Amino acid sequence: MLKYRDLPHRAGWPLLGDLPEFSRDPLGFLTRLHAEHGRVARLQVGPFKGVSINDPELTHQVLTKQHESVRKSMDTRWLSLVLGDGLVTSEGALWKRHRKALQPAFHNTKIRQYADIMDQRARELIGGWRPDVELDVHAEMNQLTLRVVAEALTGVDVSKYYDDIARPLDVVMRRFEEMLTSIVPMPPQVPTPANRRAAKAVKRLEEVLAEIIRERRRAPEGDDLLSELLRAEPAERFNDQELRDELLTLLIAGHETTALALTWALKLVSEHPDVERRLVEESREHPDVVRTTRELRLHEHVVNEAMRLYPPVWGIGRELIRDADIGGYHLPRGTQIYFSQWVTHRDPSYFERPLEFDPDRWEEPTHPRHAFFPFGAGPRVCVGLNFAMLEAVVILSRVIEAFHLELTRNQDIDLMPAVTLRPRHGLLVTPRKREVRQAA
Repeated sequence: MLKYRDLPHRAGWPLLGDLPEFSRDPLGFLTRLHAEHGRVARLQVGPFKGVSINDPELTHQVLTKQHESVRKSMDTRWLSLVLGDGLVTSEGALWKRHRKALQPAFHNTKIRQYADIMDQRARELIGGWRPDVELDVHAEMNQLTLRVVAEALTGVDVSKYYDDIARPLDVVMRRFEEMLTSIVPMPPQVPTPANRRAAKAVKRLEEVLAEIIRERRRAPEGDDLLSELLRAEPAERFNDQELRDELLTLLIAGHETTALALTWALKLVSEHPDVERRLVEESREHPDVVRTTRELRLHEHVVNEAMRLYPPVWGIGRELIRDADIGGYHLPRGTQIYFSQWVTHRDPSYFERPLEFDPDRWEEPTHPRHAFFPFGAGPRVCVGLNFAMLEAVVILSRVIEAFHLELTRNQDIDLMPAVTLRPRHGLLVTPRKREVRQAA
């Protein structure tokens, strides 16, 4: 059995290893590492032993079969200092208890009840767009998905809270992105000016969420997730801190990734008029999108293809909590393991013409399991994946039937890979009103 030192690797910096190059260009570095050294390669992150894995079978092995041998990676544990112990950051018995409590709210039959909220909020937002006036569609999708997830999960119309949630949320996310891309990151507990700003933002978020919880407690008869948690039996009931942690986690994870999937989907559709024409036809064939989302197959394929090319979550990290044999190597406890959706989703071994936007590849997919894993894999796969897909299809249909989005020319669509894969400067488009088809 080969050992960690036998892993193929690039010549890194003394002490820092691959950290400078990785921090400067994470996507490019991981792509080059994979091209030069294959599907299992050493990734030395400063003093920490690391391995880059871009192999569907090994992804399945680690995230599913050996999931009890790993925990969340070091950077995710840092995130817990900001988000608390929500589903993304918690471990062990606490995670299992919370997952069990939250899972029913995201069952397929349950999330269908949220489709009306998704549709109504999408119509309201799009109805406010002025034809032929440029807008940032990434910012618009962020606003829309935050409103949808907050209302669906809390039963509260968060319009009055939007700025008080969105602004501090942006401060927190930007701070964490700075930590991930810094060569010498300062942990959140170190009282730097940036960390103090983030702590102030978290405090504001806690205050707003506490007010939402109080508002819901005054009328807990709703059918939303928060109402169900408040009505739970005493032994299963979340305390206020647990409610706050999960709401904050779900607000962030539940809106950011869907907003990005939609942003990239709309960009790609605007660049491919034939696909756009077919989407318009499909939308018009199924105008009652809330009742017919299962018929919007091309819309679903477009969302999947957008997440393949531009995965909102572009990488996943785990840390070995015990020695393990993976991919022919004996890896010691403490090894950081990195999986990159960006690399695997674009691997020609699994996807023909991988850099082309081809939604039709999803008609009869041929890729192996876990060659496509935008929502993660194994027991810790995203609890809200069905919610996210339904929301993306509903919103995409409403946008496409109302407008053609014309990309602003010569804009810098620079990728910003930090917590998620964002357009660094937003995505500017001009909505062109689509002609209403007259009945024959």
